[in-house]
Amino acid sequence: MDSASSIASSGMQAAAQRLNIAAYNIANATTDMPAADTPADSTNTFRPLRADQTDTPGGGTAVTVRTALPTEAFDGVDFAGEAIQVVAARYTFAANVAVMRSAAQMQKVLLDTFA
Repeated sequence: MDSASSIASSGMQAAAQRLNIAAYNIANATTDMPAADTPADSTNTFRPLRADQTDTPGGGTAVTVRTALPTEAFDGVDFAGEAIQVVAARYTFAANVAVMRSAAQMQKVLLDTFA
């Protein structure tokens, strides 16, 4: 049961981090945008962040944050993609909360059985 709680906890942390990255990208979408006559290789443009979620050994999940590659989808912030990340993070967080509640209920039943 402790394992289920720790896995759910890592899932909630990952969902929160994904939500924060999506919010950061949306908030900064128009920040430091170059002028129309700025060279394409200019380094002063805003580069959105990406969250890569992976499994961890022994259960759980982790998020690696990186800047978006210039070859990904298109340059700039994809508002539809960020909205999807927000919704996915919300439901992922809610699902992990349900796992935490179930683990707590199982632990309570187990303790009540032995009491």
